[in-house]
Order: sequence, then C-alpha cells, then structure tokens
Amino acid sequence: MLSCGACAPRPPAGSPRDRAGAPGSAASADSLRSWAPAAAGGLLLYTSFPPAGLWFLFPLGPALLIVAVRGRTKRSACAAGGIFGIAFFAPLIAWLANLGLVPWIALTVAQAAIVALAAILLPRLLTLPAWPLFAAAW
Repeated sequence: MLSCGACAPRPPAGSPRDRAGAPGSAASADSLRSWAPAAAGGLLLYTSFPPAGLWFLFPLGPALLIVAVRGRTKRSACAAGGIFGIAFFAPLIAWLANLGLVPWIALTVAQAAIVALAAILLPRLLTLPAWPLFAAAW
C-alpha cells in the first residue's frame, strides 16, 4: 500500500528529523545563524591580506568560524567551513580569473572543500578542556 506520508507518525519536536530544513523552519534559521558568521569570517580574513592589508583583522576570521561551528553537527560544520572557504578564497584568488573563469572557480571550490573537511573536526575540538590550544593548532 502506498502512503503519501500524511498518516506517518510525526517525529518529536526538535528532533533532527523534525528540523528537515523546510523554508522558515528552525533548521533553516539555525543554518543561517551558522553561515552568516562563517561568511563574515572568510571576508574578514580576506581583508587581512593585500591589497586591503588590514592585518589586525586576521584573528577575527578564524574566531568567527569558531562561533559558526560551536555546538553544530559535523554536517553543519562542514557547510560552515565551505562557506568560510568560499568567502575567503574567491576574492583572494580573483586574479586567477585572468586565466579564465573555470580555473578560478575550480581552485576556489577545491580550496573551500579542504577547509570544509578540516572544519568537521572543529566542533569536537571545541569540547576539549584546552580547546583554544587545539583550535589554534588546527
């Protein structure tokens, strides 16, 4: 017998299945709260490099990434790390667009993927007693 899901039991409120990411749901708001600091952190880290050269903003970039991934799941931390990586690398290597749009996009995505994979470790590292030391070593 086929079911449309209307008669299926509802998951408890607040469970991971309840927060499926429907527009306007708590999950999409949580994702936005995680992604906004990640994007801001990537852009702040970019501004610490030339041509802007605002080197004193450097610590704020990784700090905002830590804010974005603290208390998140591995998947959410990976997404926040990817957004951080794209926000940082896309403007940083914009000069590569002189060779073509495809190499610039490919390198940006590849480098952002590396940051995203590394960001999976951050929520676990942030639960350790000496987390500032481990986060700095990350």
